[in-house]
Amino acid sequence: MYRDHVDHLDRATALTERGELSDLRYAALEMRLFLEAVVYDKLKRWVDQRAAPPDFLSKWQAPQLLQALLQISPWEDSEQVIAIGMEKIPGVPVPPTHVLGRFKPIGLGWLRGTYNKLGGLLHSPMLNGAKPDPDRLKAFLLEAIAYLRERLEATTTDGLMFQPIVFNCGECGTEVRVSEDAIRDEGDFVAKCLNVKCEAPYRAVREQGIGCLFTPLVQWYDCSCGHRFKIDPRRAVVGRVVSCPECHERYALESWYLLKLNVDRTSGPIAT
Repeated sequence: MYRDHVDHLDRATALTERGELSDLRYAALEMRLFLEAVVYDKLKRWVDQRAAPPDFLSKWQAPQLLQALLQISPWEDSEQVIAIGMEKIPGVPVPPTHVLGRFKPIGLGWLRGTYNKLGGLLHSPMLNGAKPDPDRLKAFLLEAIAYLRERLEATTTDGLMFQPIVFNCGECGTEVRVSEDAIRDEGDFVAKCLNVKCEAPYRAVREQGIGCLFTPLVQWYDCSCGHRFKIDPRRAVVGRVVSCPECHERYALESWYLLKLNVDRTSGPIAT
């Protein structure tokens, strides 16, 4: 996967070694293209496997795509060795006896910070902004290139390993696929619909004897009239005015958990 786009990294290296500010800017562009190509290439393979919807690649940038990728392939943010071994007793694990390959990932935290910083180098500084220091910029680029080269040399495979759990989004009907390995036993994993026009969140909980349950992640509120109503977290913006669908009492959202009473008693419901 990494090696398919190494030409971007090679050009970034050559430009960085020149050290001129104009060359360093082009080096930043080549590195950003490398990161985008790696992530988009990986996600395209998941789209081809129907683990993500076709429009998945058309909306989000590389860091957001990699974050969503962890829902499909949770090991993407951790180093791994892919190996096989023959069981002597069925069902009893054995140490791996034959290594198929190794995968050293580009860390999500590193990718997000570096990708944004590289993007900042491609913009003209503000009128009163400090000009980039070529020496510091060169040092940053060389460090980033070394980080990527290390992963390039250490990675010998990028196998698609996916045991999906499938459910349909209750909001848009999109088929959502989540890796079974991504769902933790303690039930604090939040899956997101990968339809970029929806992105509805669901809390995944393991239930013994049942499997995995996906429940919409919403917040419930008690109205003064005794009715309970819910708010979709995608619409939970501080200051938003919502209303009880039963009595139409209006509230202002002061935080995710707190509503302020009696904001506006104008009749009529407000969609939540």
